[in-house]
Amino acid sequence: MGERSPSGMSFGRSAVDYDRLRPGPPRAAVDWLLPGGGGGVVDLAAGTGALTRLLSARCRQVTAVEPDARMRAVLTDRCPEVRTLAGSGEHLPLADACAHAVLVSSAWHWLDPALAVVEIARVLVPGGRFGVLWTRRDDDVPWVAELDAFVRGLVRDIPLREPCYQVDLPDGAPFTEVRTCVVRGTVERTPEELVGLYTTYGFFLRLPEAEQRRVRARLADHVARHPLLAAASRVALPLRSVCWRATRTG
Repeated sequence: MGERSPSGMSFGRSAVDYDRLRPGPPRAAVDWLLPGGGGGVVDLAAGTGALTRLLSARCRQVTAVEPDARMRAVLTDRCPEVRTLAGSGEHLPLADACAHAVLVSSAWHWLDPALAVVEIARVLVPGGRFGVLWTRRDDDVPWVAELDAFVRGLVRDIPLREPCYQVDLPDGAPFTEVRTCVVRGTVERTPEELVGLYTTYGFFLRLPEAEQRRVRARLADHVARHPLLAAASRVALPLRSVCWRATRTG
């Protein structure tokens, strides 16, 4: 898989809603992933820039790399100060040893590890940080798990791809000091935005338009009747970020 798969590229069709509704990672997760000392940082498979915006607020030199032109257009509009490039994890348009950190947010499952790890190692300086995180609804919270189960029931004929929350380094990859952690947080959403969030995932985007309308209507009705959500003007949506990092050897 030399480029993002057709399923991965489908998100560009809803790039504006993706940017508006998808939660970004907690700041504490970004703090844990970044190395000290500053230096250039690459946001790989940056999407519409949820992680890019956090990096730009604390790093002087940020480069965002994203293969989908529609996602890049939103990213450039939201982060005009950031250098944004077309490219993929398998073909990084960057010089050797130019970055102190390469981070991937909720996109590692779209990359080919055998190729991407080699490219990430190439652009990192010795001692540089390779970091991956997955930020999703925290289904350890009962009402979130119940809502997820309801959505799965609506689309039972469509397989829901769940990330595996791990990075398998190829044999001989020049990385050491592998660490993991979990960071939890919340983000506020209106009930309408909560419904919209589910429509930004690949399983929904692959549905025919008539099925999309049916699923959205059923989910909106369910949320409107939900005892914890119906009367709320804003909902604190629990999030869980699974974080992984490693250090480039010399």
